[in-house]
Amino acid sequence: MPIFDASIASCNLEGTCFKLEFDINTSRTKTSELSLAVIAQGKDSEYRKRHELSNSKLEIDLGFKPNYASIFLNKDKVRIDEFNYHSHSLQTPVRIPQVFTRSRSQVREAVGEVEDDTETKTQAEKEPKPLFDQDVITNLPKQIQTLLIEAQNAFNNELYRSVVILLRSILDLYEGDFEAGLQKKIRILLDSVPLFRQNKVELDTIKWFGDKATHESTYPIRKSDITDNIEPKFRLFLVKLIEFGIKT
Repeated sequence: MPIFDASIASCNLEGTCFKLEFDINTSRTKTSELSLAVIAQGKDSEYRKRHELSNSKLEIDLGFKPNYASIFLNKDKVRIDEFNYHSHSLQTPVRIPQVFTRSRSQVREAVGEVEDDTETKTQAEKEPKPLFDQDVITNLPKQIQTLLIEAQNAFNNELYRSVVILLRSILDLYEGDFEAGLQKKIRILLDSVPLFRQNKVELDTIKWFGDKATHESTYPIRKSDITDNIEPKFRLFLVKLIEFGIKT
């Protein structure tokens, strides 16, 4: 059995209220040592607050329905678990492989539309391009695939801050010291896997954008930040994960 201090056992949104339950290893952790940081954003509203835990359950009323939210469980000042929420109404309603592989002609044929060259060109210009190739995604662990699918859905709906937060969370999946912060996890990865040592700058860049997206609400995250700065570096990181055969 893995050793852990505490984790988010469940998190459900009911209306404007998050209802959470925690699994706490009382032999290692006191409830008073735990806190929850919540960052949520709606259409015209934002919620950023820290909550101290007093038991294994917590209800948080945001006062609005969020488009996305990130919830971080901390022991003292160390993050030990997190939960990311995205509104289903903002996600592309297609099966997972179709997000990346279904062609425009297949979509049009499926809904019975008549092909028109002018309209096709217009639609092609509007269609979001996939962030990562399907060949890369299918060779990754399922947990990473799920986060990449969520990131693609967020990108399709122009939720660029959410994209960056999701990509940053993939770095946190590295199998190392569970209580370590992301900076330490990157250092462990570089020290233990020579294959990644030439990519320190790339990993630090991904972390930098992820930290800004998570902790600085006034810092704007633009589409170009993702397509020009983050995606090429993150693609290299994913390819090296496949080459190394790392597991999460």
